[in-house]
Amino acid sequence: MKVTGKLITSALFVIVLTLHGCAPPPGQSGMETFGRGVAGLVLSPLMIIVGLAQGLAFLPYTVGAVPYAWAGGAKINVTVGARRRRAPTHG
Repeated sequence: MKVTGKLITSALFVIVLTLHGCAPPPGQSGMETFGRGVAGLVLSPLMIIVGLAQGLAFLPYTVGAVPYAWAGGAKINVTVGARRRRAPTHG
């Protein structure tokens, strides 16, 4: 097989696989699938920014409880790893 024949066969193989992979699911048109993909690409940076903002907004709830107690707020019992003492038994 000549180089040109191999090149044409390879190109047809790639084109057929690409077109088969781009086939829409049953009940959807190709343009609808394409539109959803473009919308996802356009909205993905916005979703990343919103996720970061949500994480930053939640940060004071996870870290800010102890500084609130230090500032004279509610007393928080922070005894990590402390053992409870047993009552003395009389025997």
